[in-house]
Amino acid sequence: MKNPYYAYIGKHSNALKDKNNENFDALADFDLGKFLRILRKSLLWIVIIMIISVFLAWLFLRYTKPIHQSTSLLKLNLKTDEKNVLGLQGFNNINPDLVGEVEFIQSNLVYEAVIDKANIDVSYFAKGNILDYERFGSCPFYITYDSLQTQRIIDRPFYVHILNKNEFEISEQNFSDQNQIQKKQFGQKFILQGVSIRLHFIPERYQGKEDNQYYYFIINSRNTLINYITRNLRVRIENEPARIISISFQDHDLIKAKHIVDIIDSVYLQKTLAQKNLASKQQLKYLDEQLKNLAKKIEDHELEVEKFVLENKGKEVDGKFEKSIEQIEELLAKKMELAEQLALLDDAEVLILQDSSATDLSNLFAFLKDENLKTNINALNTLKQQREALLYSKTESTNSVIIRTQKIKEVKKVAISLLNKTRSKLYANISKLQSQISEIQEDFLGFPARERTLNRMKRLNAIDEVYYQQMLVKKAEIEIAGAGIIPEFTILSSASFSSQPIFPNKSYVYTIAFAFGGILSTLLVVVRYLLHNVISTQKELEKLTQAAILGGVPEQKNAQKQYSTLLVNKNPKSALNEALRTIRTNMDFLFPNKKNAEVVREKRVLSITSTVSGEGKTFVTVNIAGILTLSDLKVVVLDCDMRRPKVHLAFDQLNEDNHKGMSTILIGKHPYQECIRKSTLENLHYISSGPTPPNPSELLLRASFDELIVQLKEVYDVIIIDTPPVGLVTDGVVIMQKVDLPIYIVRANYSRRHFIQQIEKLRVQNNFKNLAVVINAIQRQSSYGYGYGYNYQNNYYEEEKKKTFWSFLTKK
Repeated sequence: MKNPYYAYIGKHSNALKDKNNENFDALADFDLGKFLRILRKSLLWIVIIMIISVFLAWLFLRYTKPIHQSTSLLKLNLKTDEKNVLGLQGFNNINPDLVGEVEFIQSNLVYEAVIDKANIDVSYFAKGNILDYERFGSCPFYITYDSLQTQRIIDRPFYVHILNKNEFEISEQNFSDQNQIQKKQFGQKFILQGVSIRLHFIPERYQGKEDNQYYYFIINSRNTLINYITRNLRVRIENEPARIISISFQDHDLIKAKHIVDIIDSVYLQKTLAQKNLASKQQLKYLDEQLKNLAKKIEDHELEVEKFVLENKGKEVDGKFEKSIEQIEELLAKKMELAEQLALLDDAEVLILQDSSATDLSNLFAFLKDENLKTNINALNTLKQQREALLYSKTESTNSVIIRTQKIKEVKKVAISLLNKTRSKLYANISKLQSQISEIQEDFLGFPARERTLNRMKRLNAIDEVYYQQMLVKKAEIEIAGAGIIPEFTILSSASFSSQPIFPNKSYVYTIAFAFGGILSTLLVVVRYLLHNVISTQKELEKLTQAAILGGVPEQKNAQKQYSTLLVNKNPKSALNEALRTIRTNMDFLFPNKKNAEVVREKRVLSITSTVSGEGKTFVTVNIAGILTLSDLKVVVLDCDMRRPKVHLAFDQLNEDNHKGMSTILIGKHPYQECIRKSTLENLHYISSGPTPPNPSELLLRASFDELIVQLKEVYDVIIIDTPPVGLVTDGVVIMQKVDLPIYIVRANYSRRHFIQQIEKLRVQNNFKNLAVVINAIQRQSSYGYGYGYNYQNNYYEEEKKKTFWSFLTKK
């Protein structure tokens, strides 16, 4: 325990840093002991919170429909080296081909094909008490219907109750309206909302009459099914370098999820092959048109040559010019080939600038000779195909379509640049060939015009024939390639089948429940800690005040009476007596210095007050008086709390008239000798408050009060004054200024922390240097500094009992 003397001299080493601070923050100095006490008191609530959290988690798991997921892995065999050479990268450096394939799978083009193939246009459900479950592939019946001529039957439930293997009941109102129930035969055609429907029974799925299950079915609209697939389908790039994508589908029915993933894989395979075949067909169509035009052109040339020869028969040119003619023909053939390339470049430029379709660009691809230009146009064609595929399911403002459009613009710029460079080269080569032809022509300007015309027609015919042969070879190559088309992906893992749902995760839900319960429990304890704005222990009190602390009075849990009473004479071995003895000893350190060291007993005047009523001021007063009396001191207690007098009740004088006392003494109506009353202890007397006066403060300021104290000092060793609470009235402060030792009572778990401000205010403003504090009603385990003393005292008495008992036996 802290020694009050050193507390007074040293001002408490752990005192407040700022004595004028009037705001006590509950978190300014964390008190572990206080926190543990609050935690111990909150254990029941913590257990309740945890039980409720776990119960809520169980309810959530019990009444939440599980979501299953089926996943397949695909490896795409895409060639992207040419694109990478040109620096074409997708969004966030992801391969644009992979992004395009992902978007293609998520397009309405694929969704429509899946809906047509998956047989999910009708959904069947089993009606439950709380949750309904889809019976995909396990419903004991299925329906067929004619064309939907009305929308009233779409996207609404129709309820079915199977009566036996031949009959069933159907209703539109969940059997709540008996007038809506229709009894039908399986296989019988009937009209439902204007649509001809027939229900077919599946015996192997029917469990008999014990299956008293209600079902309902929904005929889904096209938009509903597309939204359903869009909402539950997930296509992700799992490994970009390895070109691996995953196709996942989520549904409450695992079998249905796996079925739809398998359908998506097969549809994607079919669409991929169809897309590749479409490109080959477009190329063959273009070649057929060109071959037809060339064949007609060659035929026209041959007819012109034949006609010219017939008209100029017999006229020949000297053979010495044949070599020159052959050279000119060879140079003209090269020039024609370059001219064809220029024409192709012009066509390609027109198609690029006009933003033609990917099919038109692919038709020119086979006839271009410049490899860089072919690579660029191939990249442009690929981007256009991706954009066209995206536009099946997306709009122009979709992010993926915008990315493709931007990339197309970039590739167009590169293509136009390459076209201009190639065109410049071709013009240079044509100019060079023309110069060579001009030189040779100067040598035979004198040749007959008819021979030159004949040679020109033969030359053009030969050029067309060569071009025709090239076209035939290219067509054969395309047909051979088309015959060996294979899909550009490999299924690494088919649709998975796992009985464990992805949601809700049982362990995760219970973990969340425990975490939630723990957080709530922690918040509960923290809030109670923050709201616990009362003094609980002596240690806590020491941190809040610089005033000396005399000690603590243990809580009297077994007290039967509703008012303060004298207890020290009941059990001298009690913890209460030991605590009061400690307080009695500590008071000696705080009395003013004795003028004469030879005086053994000096007359003392004590005042005991508190902040508000109920803190045990009167209880401590009478029991300190009792403990001083047991020390052979003559003590008198003055009840100056004239507004709410309780001292006479504390001495068990319930029926005693309070018609005279302090109030009558101070007005001179009675001498103090007539008002003194005796207690159960021989040397302990008290004077009650007397009748309640209208002006208690003015009475205490009279000189008669000082005279009374002087007179009582002549008779008694200690005068203890029970004053009113200073937090309510000023009477107590008046008395505290006249006594040797003012004592302030604080009650554990009752007095507010801000009450300590009153103590500091009194000590500083009124210069109460020896103001002392006693904490009342502290719990045994919280009696800071007294546990050892109590145990020692009790053990001492036990040892004395044993010695007395053995001495008695020895004497016997």
